[in-house]
Amino acid sequence: MRGHLHFGAPLLASVASWVIAPGCSLNIVDTLVGSSADAAADGATEGPLGEDGDNFEDSGEDGDSFGDEQGEEGPSSPLFDVGEAASSISCEFAAQFPSHIGCEFYGVDLDGPGLFEKDPFGFVVINPLSGPVEVTLERHGERGWTIVESRMVAGSDEAVLLPGDSEVHGTGLHEHATLRMTATAPVIVIQASPATGAGYSASATMLQPTAAWSTRNPVAGWRTHPGVGEPSFLAVVAQSSGTSVAVTPMFGIANIPPSWEPFIEIIDEDAEPVQIAVTLPVEPGQLLRLDATAIDAAEVDHGTSGTMVESGQEHLTSVFSAHTCAAIPDYEGSCGHMQEQLSAQLIGTQFVGPRLVAANVGLGPNGELGHERTMIQVAATEPNTEVVFSYLDAQDAVVELDSVIMDPDEPFAIYEYDHELSVSADRPILAAAYMTNAQLTGLGSASMVQLAPVDQWTGSHWVWVPQGFETHLLVTAKAGAAVEVEWLTGLEEDNTPQSAVLLEDNETAADGAGPWSVRRYAVPPGIYRVETSGRASVVVSGWAPGDGFAYLAGWGPSLADLGPAG
Repeated sequence: MRGHLHFGAPLLASVASWVIAPGCSLNIVDTLVGSSADAAADGATEGPLGEDGDNFEDSGEDGDSFGDEQGEEGPSSPLFDVGEAASSISCEFAAQFPSHIGCEFYGVDLDGPGLFEKDPFGFVVINPLSGPVEVTLERHGERGWTIVESRMVAGSDEAVLLPGDSEVHGTGLHEHATLRMTATAPVIVIQASPATGAGYSASATMLQPTAAWSTRNPVAGWRTHPGVGEPSFLAVVAQSSGTSVAVTPMFGIANIPPSWEPFIEIIDEDAEPVQIAVTLPVEPGQLLRLDATAIDAAEVDHGTSGTMVESGQEHLTSVFSAHTCAAIPDYEGSCGHMQEQLSAQLIGTQFVGPRLVAANVGLGPNGELGHERTMIQVAATEPNTEVVFSYLDAQDAVVELDSVIMDPDEPFAIYEYDHELSVSADRPILAAAYMTNAQLTGLGSASMVQLAPVDQWTGSHWVWVPQGFETHLLVTAKAGAAVEVEWLTGLEEDNTPQSAVLLEDNETAADGAGPWSVRRYAVPPGIYRVETSGRASVVVSGWAPGDGFAYLAGWGPSLADLGPAG
């Protein structure tokens, strides 16, 4: 599917010759430090990692663009394991080894359904260190950045910052839509609606610190539904002045401002529809928003996926994939707000796609939970990429559910009810999981979460579990790995200690390294730390009747691999 032109008047023949061609090759410099597979990740069942983070060895190998290749010993070991022993970790050290933990974040109030745009949007800040951290929230305006609020966040605690309404609407370059958070030491930030209390159309995403941004951002996302006035859209933010952002959209852009005409390049005017690129200067604090037009039913699984957002040199950018009110696979009378800040650091070749919704409704003959379907969507970064979807059957045999050869402009999606899926590719891909329209339980609504590749999994995660939802932690690790879910603090001064309940432990295929295990824990509201004896991925998934959210809980390099700060 190619980018559409949608002007109020016909496109004039003249196009500025200086526009950057999106076909230019721009490589990511991946600063992640890889290491050989550790014993725990290869199936050891010792207890969780201690404060020293043992069981990880540093190989000294450097990563390259779009993630490391996986060797015979399995993927390189993970991640940003910060604990009590890491109370002195500095912002400079965290920036040197990018992960989801950092000291500078940009947030955007991504507007929700027209009837429910007043949910309490905000940011949940989790301090993973033992000492206090000061966090400052700023809003961009005509005179630059203005402080909204500053808070001290105690060690192993959280704070909620509510900036108020910052929504903007429609395709354009907006001046008053961006928020910035800075911290005196590394923290974790979750952008959520609602961030506190009750809401009507939930959504959440783990924010990516600016140290983890990129100059080349592949996109995954959903579509605008025909006949429904709720758009899918991309929101792009820049970190430094003088940034030129080039977007090659695989969707029709709705209501392009006439002033953008000099910034549009026709790549192939004979294509159906015309293939274009849009290149605009974007300054820090500005928000570039592109609304998608409705697409026909034949492209139902594509949406905004396959789009590429590029910037040059050292000018880092970040992309939010959003939908004011999405329904998957199609609109059936209800929809849900969807938002995800994408990360090019999460491009890889091996993923596990867990089923997002399971409840005590529609129980199976042996008391199994009832599972709603989950959609797994993949987008290639190179031509002729082969992607294989597989699972383990009852006899522990690997079953190939589907396979596809795909190009970057040909995203692919698959739906799964009965199994946790293993996703393997011979070239780097982007993978995302989506909560879909409820069929069995009546629970949940469209939600999106970008999946982390196995070589970006980590041994420690901090998660926020909001009120008003049945919430599960989906912990994927090597079969037999030790997992500990520790309650840290409650929400809104409710500090009654809580316990996680293991509901399921389902194995799925792995690429030559033994099976992965997806463990499902039910957790009450609060802040938790998930500790595993080897690399793991954690997805937080919550739902209520007709509503739901999902977000990835972490990724990055292990401080145990990198040595002490300083």
